[in-house]
Amino acid sequence: MTRDNGTPALRLAGFDGEWEMKEFGSVVTRSNAASAEPALPRLEYEDIVSGLGVLNKDLSRKQSTKPGPLFVPGDVLYGKLRPYLKTGFFLSFRGIAVGDFWVLQSLTADPKFLYQLIQTPLFAAVASISSGSKMPRADWKLVSQALMAFPPTLEEQRTIGELFSDLDTLIEQRRAKHANLQQIKTALLQRMFPRDGADEPELRLDGFDGEWSVVEIHHIADVVGGGTPSTSVTSFWDGDIDWYSPNEIGGTAIAKSSNKRITAEGLANSSAKLLPANRTILFTSRASIGHAAILDHPATTNQGFQSLVLKDGVDTQFVYALVPKITEVAEQLATGSTFLEVSNKTVREIEVHIPGAEEQRAIGEVFANLDALIAAEASYITQLTQAKTALLQRMFV
Repeated sequence: MTRDNGTPALRLAGFDGEWEMKEFGSVVTRSNAASAEPALPRLEYEDIVSGLGVLNKDLSRKQSTKPGPLFVPGDVLYGKLRPYLKTGFFLSFRGIAVGDFWVLQSLTADPKFLYQLIQTPLFAAVASISSGSKMPRADWKLVSQALMAFPPTLEEQRTIGELFSDLDTLIEQRRAKHANLQQIKTALLQRMFPRDGADEPELRLDGFDGEWSVVEIHHIADVVGGGTPSTSVTSFWDGDIDWYSPNEIGGTAIAKSSNKRITAEGLANSSAKLLPANRTILFTSRASIGHAAILDHPATTNQGFQSLVLKDGVDTQFVYALVPKITEVAEQLATGSTFLEVSNKTVREIEVHIPGAEEQRAIGEVFANLDALIAAEASYITQLTQAKTALLQRMFV
């Protein structure tokens, strides 16, 4: 987004004057200094989280002797293969780039500003113009000749680069916290539920003891499949009853609104059942088995579910925490040639460990609070990422 006077829509205080249009190649050069130094870390496509510019592993533990262009601190890595994936990285260490990367070095621009520039919609549009279709690659001749706008002073470039660098750091800190919370949940799931062959968990909340009972799922829940009203009957659709498909489940503990809704007439003319609120755990049973969410409003599903409608005295949050263990067994028992599926009968007969009602509620509350923290971090990351996208559009010409 640009003003008519050649300045960005949003500008930091203390700066004025039109931005200058320059050919990208007059400000930035590519480094082709090849190296095969064995002691240097190798950085490949698979090591970078696309769109986020962060590493997904510790490169010091990676064993590789592949050659490639050398990079140094302050260089910017840009993945020219499939540029729409936005595989870029600001470098703070020496190493070797392996694969279809450009190692960009600034001639006159601030390096951190340059790193943000390659993430803008304009740069992405230019880099995505490619002659390849199956394996598109950005064309350096085209990109280097493209006109890009730069602030008139290095001070403004540096200030913009630092602002976005701080925002990137904040996003990464939140991502690390989110990942840490997920790891804590995984560890607690392993320790707060009995392991195979055990009748009690390794880690117990204060005030509880005794063996847990082993029961088949049908003793604690009715297992309910779904159905699909005829798509040719318009009066069956666009109603006010949420109708879920498996690809809409996962990522959140509480089911969000569905993409499609059916009418009461559609419900009556299908095998789908209206599932009760706060007592139902949606459970996907086809292809991606075990995606789950708690239903906080009456709704129904298609045939890709075997949902658990819990019986009186069974805690919803506790059983939701049990889903990973249920899924592990369900995946082992799934059948099918086109896609894997677990049947209603199979789900009904899966065995689970359960404690008394009071301990169920206590454990359920622990995991409900943890899920709420994880969801809050995920929401915060989304908001920060959206804020960055908006700022890139408004703070660059």
